[in-house]
Amino acid sequence: MKSRWLLLSLFGIFLGYAPADAAKLLSWRFDTNQNQLTIKTDTGVQPVVKLIQNPTRLVIDLPGTVADLSQANQMVGGAIKSVRVGQFEVNIARLVIELEEGYTINPEEVKIRGLSSSQWVLDVPQPVQITESTPTVTNQEETTETSLTVNPAPVDFESRDFQVTQNGLFVRFEKREGSQITVNRSRDRREITIDLTGATLPQDLANRVIELNEYDVNQIEFVQTSETTARLILKVSEDSPDWLASYSRLGEGGLVLLPRSRTARSRESVVTARTNPTRNNYTPPTPTQTQTQTRAIVQGVTLAANNSELMINSDQKVEAQGTWRANGVYEVRLRNAQLASDFINPQMTANSPISRLRVWQESDDTVVVLVHPALGVHLDGNIEQPSEQMLILRLREFSRVTRAIDPVPTPPSNDPPLGRAWERVNNGRQTPNEKIVVVIDPGHGGKDPGAIGINGVREKDLILPISQEVARILEQQGIQVIMTRNNDQYVSLQDRARMANRANADLFISIHANSMGMNRPDVNGLETYYLQDGLRLAESIHNTILKNVDVRNRGVRRARFYVLRHTQMPAVLVEIGFLTGKEDAAKLANAAYRQQMAESIAAGILSYVRSKK
Repeated sequence: MKSRWLLLSLFGIFLGYAPADAAKLLSWRFDTNQNQLTIKTDTGVQPVVKLIQNPTRLVIDLPGTVADLSQANQMVGGAIKSVRVGQFEVNIARLVIELEEGYTINPEEVKIRGLSSSQWVLDVPQPVQITESTPTVTNQEETTETSLTVNPAPVDFESRDFQVTQNGLFVRFEKREGSQITVNRSRDRREITIDLTGATLPQDLANRVIELNEYDVNQIEFVQTSETTARLILKVSEDSPDWLASYSRLGEGGLVLLPRSRTARSRESVVTARTNPTRNNYTPPTPTQTQTQTRAIVQGVTLAANNSELMINSDQKVEAQGTWRANGVYEVRLRNAQLASDFINPQMTANSPISRLRVWQESDDTVVVLVHPALGVHLDGNIEQPSEQMLILRLREFSRVTRAIDPVPTPPSNDPPLGRAWERVNNGRQTPNEKIVVVIDPGHGGKDPGAIGINGVREKDLILPISQEVARILEQQGIQVIMTRNNDQYVSLQDRARMANRANADLFISIHANSMGMNRPDVNGLETYYLQDGLRLAESIHNTILKNVDVRNRGVRRARFYVLRHTQMPAVLVEIGFLTGKEDAAKLANAAYRQQMAESIAAGILSYVRSKK
């Protein structure tokens, strides 16, 4: 399939001007096979659509929305020249589908529908060449504009327990003690009933009816028929496909629902493999009917279980082999497999646990899946197969603590004992292979934005991804990492220190960005603070940053910050630069610079750890 997702940089949104209450354009995709544009925002919007002639272009305005302009164009080819995004006004993002000269479209055939208030799909009719008899053209020199009607989107229902995925539906349960699933379809084929023995629906789904209008399902009803049995009723059209139902994990977890249509069509038709043109120019030979039936048909690759699993679905058992590449990308090779004829490339948003996901047909019997985990997300590399038609890769955030935490409250001590942590590291470990534990503390969060810098950049937003990248690097080196926060949540200073002490951590690193007020753009530079036994750790991190990052040196200083006074291990606080500084703000707006900063902080920590062993 010739399609492309443009994932708009979250940092681009933060670092440009944006009204505080503006929606954000997260992603858009134009599918050239279907002439279809899909738009996603982080909150609800109501698009305004216009067809403008001479030259012909379809304009989609998103009022109250901000777009990132760093990746703004997709060249399409054919009658549709390009798709581009821009900021038409301060609070209006604009997408433009531009046709080649000499082509137009019938505005009455343009269809736009809201899957939800934050996800819209626009179907573009096939362009036609302009002739003297073309009714849409009145004057070749006159620019005309036609406004199109856009009906409101259906009322959103948001629940972590029910999700529409790239390839089907996912349902989470409050409780499940069985694995029996019974699927029946009514004689008129307008209703599909799925009975789940031993399943208890969560409170927000029980006895609820959701208007869906996805995958030929008009409506889905959730019913708790007894204490131990749940029922799902899908209202469908009579010519819609049947559905497959299976649990995502053996013995626990959620229900995965997939339409059978892909399996049926794949077996009945010749499979056209999707080839990634940047990888090779391979064109698979036309398979015989026997070959098509014996090879597994890969129907979908999608996130499931509240983004904690990457799921690969096929119509039969498939052989999979996973390996890590040197650049941190995980490769899954599916042998004796082909992509379904209607396979849709997976979509990832700025909030996905996977920053990039690529799927293509490498040869006539091999499918390759490349997975690049997002910052702060760990992929363990173990491929599970809970059923014949399903493969699963587990994803988790670094904030998960697998080491036992002492529930005893922190002793009321203002000054922690010197050297205690590294005495334990070198002499008092419970087992020889016990990992060193490092707490990474991203400053501020939630109701506390921290410093506000040039262009309205908030410290809490800038610091979190950098901290997550530090954690990722440390874990790759065998360090056990605990994050005091891994999302935009408020954590008190007391809880941050308490978390580190109860985890019996070895090191504590708090990461911040500085501020001197908007009237002092001349103040720029790196500062690192310590107290008690944190001096050498502070010097190691500070000097490593200065060695690798272009930043002014404002020195290593002693300070009595709360998290330095109330943690019982070497602790430091790093101020990576001034958000109000002209030099620092410009540098921190650069993704490569932020990556250098994260790598240098991690390298400084590792250098200190190695010097102590």
